[in-house]
Amino acid sequence: PSQNSRKVIYLSGGHRSGWQDFIVRSAGGFEFIDPSKNGLSDSKAYTSWDLYSIDKCDIVFAYFESTNPSGYGLALEVGYAAAKGKHVIFVDEKSESDQNLSKYIKIIREASDAVFESIDEGVNYLKSLP
Repeated sequence: PSQNSRKVIYLSGGHRSGWQDFIVRSAGGFEFIDPSKNGLSDSKAYTSWDLYSIDKCDIVFAYFESTNPSGYGLALEVGYAAAKGKHVIFVDEKSESDQNLSKYIKIIREASDAVFESIDEGVNYLKSLP
């Protein structure tokens, strides 16, 4: 966790749409760790980097956008963060468009501290945190 007054937020979710930039612009006052910008392609290297980064953060903002093809990485990151006692914000936009998937996402919802259906709701919650 951060040693300064700014909380550190780990941005968990897909790497294609650029949603991370929206969070950084919308929720100032935090320090962000964005794995989409780590430049790693080796699975062992990026998995180690991701888990190490979660160890160093205060909050995980997990965004399961409707275009995310699987959510497996997000599920690992949320589970790891929950086991480490991190505050997890889960935004689930995928379940609404895939009712079959929604029953499997319940475990991620249960491991999270706050759950929202839209990124705007998640950002508003993040901004409300001390």
